[in-house]
Amino acid sequence: MTPENWITALKQGDRRMLARALTLIESQHPEDEAQACALVERLPLSVPTSLRIGITGPPGAGKSSLIEALGLQYLARYPEHRIGVLSIDPSSPLSQGSILADKTRMQELSRHPRAFIRPAPSGTFLGGTSRHSQEAIQLFEAAGCQWTLVETVGTGQSEHLVRHLVDLAVVLQVPSSGDSLQAMKKGILEIADLLAVNKADGETLQAAQTFASQLAHGVASDIPVLLLSTREPDSVRTLMEKIFELEAEQAALRERDRRVQRSALFTSELEAYVVQHLAHSPKFVALRSRYVEQVETQGMHPWRACEALFGELFG
Repeated sequence: MTPENWITALKQGDRRMLARALTLIESQHPEDEAQACALVERLPLSVPTSLRIGITGPPGAGKSSLIEALGLQYLARYPEHRIGVLSIDPSSPLSQGSILADKTRMQELSRHPRAFIRPAPSGTFLGGTSRHSQEAIQLFEAAGCQWTLVETVGTGQSEHLVRHLVDLAVVLQVPSSGDSLQAMKKGILEIADLLAVNKADGETLQAAQTFASQLAHGVASDIPVLLLSTREPDSVRTLMEKIFELEAEQAALRERDRRVQRSALFTSELEAYVVQHLAHSPKFVALRSRYVEQVETQGMHPWRACEALFGELFG
C-alpha cells in the first residue's frame, strides 16, 4: 500500500486504516519500519489548528475518567470535530504488551463515532510515553482530530517526556497523593501548564481544597490550580474553559515550541535507534557476552567493561 493511499484513507476518516497505520508505526520489523517512515514523512509535521494535550499524574488520580468526561463534553460542543486519545500503558516485562488497557475505562468515549482511543504500551521507553507517540499524534491529526489527548503511564516524577509531545500539560493530583511537600517536589510539577486536584467532592472535598491551596503556594504564580470532580459536568466544563484560555494565550508560540520538541525527540529516538541496532549487531552481541563473563567471573567493574567494549567496537 502506498503512502498516498494511506493518507487518502486517513483524510476520509477511515478508522480501520487509522488503526492499521498506528500498528504499522509501532512495529519493529525492518520492512514495516521502512514503510512507516515513508508514510510519516508525507504527513504534516504540525497542524496549526490542532491542540495536543498531555494528561499526567500518579496512578489512581483519575486520568482516564477525566479524559472521558472532557472528551465527551468537547465533542458535544463541536459536532463536526474529532478527538484522538493516545493512552500510554505500562508494559508487560514478558510480552511488552499493554497491561492496564485504559480503553476499557473509557467505555462511553470509546464508542463515540468521532473519538478514537489507542492504547499504546510504553515498552522499554522511559518518561511516561512510548517511542512512537509523536508519529501517532501526526496520524491522529492527519485523520482530522482537532484535539489529541496523551495519557501518560502515571508513575510519578518521570513523566517529563510528555512535555516534548504536547502543547499543554495538565497535571492531575488527588488529596491522597501524599503530603504537600512530596507533591511539590521538582519534576512532574515543572511541566504543568495547569494543575487540577481531582475528587473535590463529597467526603474528600475539604481535603482537596486544602491540598489545592498548598499546591497554589508551592508552584509558579502563573500556573492555574483548579479543583476538579470528574463526576460533576460543571467542574469538567470549567477545566475545559481554562484549556481554551491557555490555548489562546500560547497560540502564537505553538509552532516554535513544536520545532523545539522535534529536536528533543530526535535525541530520544537516536538513543532508542542505537540500542535497537546494536542489539542486532553480531560483533556487539559477541563482545557483550565476553564482557558479561568477565564481570561475573573475574570481578571486572561494569564501567570498565563498557569502556573496553566500546573501545573494541568503535576504536
